[in-house]
Amino acid sequence: MLSKLATILTVLLVIGTVIGVSAQEPEPEVIVGETGFPKNAWGKQNLSFEVTNQTDWLKFLVVETDVKFEGSYATPHRVTRTNFILEPFAKLTVDPELEIPGNYGQMVLWLRIYDVVDTLDDMSLGVQLFEQPFRIKFRTPEAVLPYFEKRLSLPPMVGEHGMLDNEFERLMLLMLSEGKTLDEIAQICDADSGFVQEVSKDMAGGRLIRKVDGVFQPVVSVITSDYAADGRELADKASDQLAALLTDNLSGRRRLMDSLAQAGVFSNDSANFVEGGSLLFRPYPLVVGYYLWRTLGQVFITGRKPLSIFERTDPCNAKIGKFTYLVQGGDYYVGHHYYFSTESRNGSIVHFGDMIPEIECRTGFEKKLQARQNVDWNYGSYWTPEVFVYDTTLINPMLHMLDKGVEKVVRSIAAELRQLNSDHGHKNMTIGIRYWFWNLTATLTATKLVKSGTLVRFGNGQYRLMGKHERQR
Repeated sequence: MLSKLATILTVLLVIGTVIGVSAQEPEPEVIVGETGFPKNAWGKQNLSFEVTNQTDWLKFLVVETDVKFEGSYATPHRVTRTNFILEPFAKLTVDPELEIPGNYGQMVLWLRIYDVVDTLDDMSLGVQLFEQPFRIKFRTPEAVLPYFEKRLSLPPMVGEHGMLDNEFERLMLLMLSEGKTLDEIAQICDADSGFVQEVSKDMAGGRLIRKVDGVFQPVVSVITSDYAADGRELADKASDQLAALLTDNLSGRRRLMDSLAQAGVFSNDSANFVEGGSLLFRPYPLVVGYYLWRTLGQVFITGRKPLSIFERTDPCNAKIGKFTYLVQGGDYYVGHHYYFSTESRNGSIVHFGDMIPEIECRTGFEKKLQARQNVDWNYGSYWTPEVFVYDTTLINPMLHMLDKGVEKVVRSIAAELRQLNSDHGHKNMTIGIRYWFWNLTATLTATKLVKSGTLVRFGNGQYRLMGKHERQR
C-alpha cells in the first residue's frame, strides 16, 4: 500500500514539474542591455546600449524617446524615433537620439523599443519590446526666479509645439530685449554656452531674432509688464465703447431680418440652413467670430490685406512670423480668442473660437511642413466646431448695421495705441502688437456683451464659418 502511494506521489511530482516548466514565459526574442542614464543637460544627446537578437529572423527596431515636463506652465514635448536593423543572432550597439528642451522643473523621459515590420508603420502596429522611464529635475537658478514672477504669454497656438514651447526660449527673447548678450543669458539661466548658441541659430533661422551690429535682438514684439498693464487699461476702455455701440446696433436685428424677408431675398426660416442666412439667427458667432474679427480685426491689424495669421503654416507648427508677440504679465493681459482663416478661389473659411481649442497634431508634423506636405491635425473631441454656411448677400446688411458709429471709435483707439507704443520705447507699431491688443479688446468686448445679456453664447464657442460655395476642410 505504501509503495503504491509513493508511486502516485512520484507521478504527481513529475506532472507538476512538467506543468511548471511549460508555464514559464518564453525567452525574449530581443534582449536589451543596460541603458545607462541620460545626461542632465539641455539639448540633443544620444543614449548608447546593446540589443541582442535571439532569433533567426531579421528585426526592424524603432527606438523612441518621449520627453515631457511636469510642474511648469510651459509644457514642451519631444518625441524622437530612430530606426535600426538587427541581424539574426546578432548583437548591436544602438545610439538613439534624445532631445531635452530648455525647461525647468521635473522632466520625464520614456525610452521605448518597438519591433515593427516596416519602420514607416504606425507604432501601434508594432510590438513593444521594452519600456523604461527616467526622471531628471532641472533646478531653477535664483537669478531666473524674478523673471518667473510674471508669466510670459504667446499668441494662440504659438508655443504649444516646437519652438517657443519652453521656458528658456521665451526667457531668451525677453532678455535679448533687455540688451543682454548670449553669454550673460547662459550665465543667468545656468545653461551650457554651446546650447545657447544652437538655440540662437534656430531662433534666427525661424526669424524670431536677428543680429544688429553683432548683437542679437528680437524680431518679434516683446511687450513688458508695464506696457501690458497700460494696454489692458486701454483695451478695457475700447471694449466698453464697442460693447455699448454693438448693443444699440443689435436692437434693430429683427427689423432688418423682416425687411430682408419682405424684399424676397430671405425666407426668415431658421431651419433653412442651405439658404446661407442661419448666422442671422445666431448673433453670437456672427458678431464675435465674423464681425469682431473678419471685419474689424482685419481693418485694425492688417488694413486691406486678409487677416491670414496662419498663412503658409498650420495650427501645429504655428510659425506665424510678423504676428508673433511675447507678453510679460500673464493671462490677465492677453486675449483668448482663436482666429484662423484660409483664402481660396472658392472664397474663405473662418475658424473661430472664443477659447483657444485643443488641437491634436500627428507625431512628425514638423517634418511634413519642411517637406511642403499637408500637416495632419484635428480638433480635440470637445472642441469640434459648429459649421455655418453663409451668403454674403444676407449677412452684409447686418454687418453694415453693426458698423454704425464703430469706425470713429476704432480710429481713436488705434491712435491712442500708437501713442502708448511710442511712450514705451517702441519705434514701430508692429502687426504683432496690433494682434495682441485686438485679441485682448475683442475678448473683453465679447465677455461684456454676454454679461449684459446682449448676446447669448452658443454651443462650445467654436465655429467654422463657410461661404455658400466654399468647401469644407
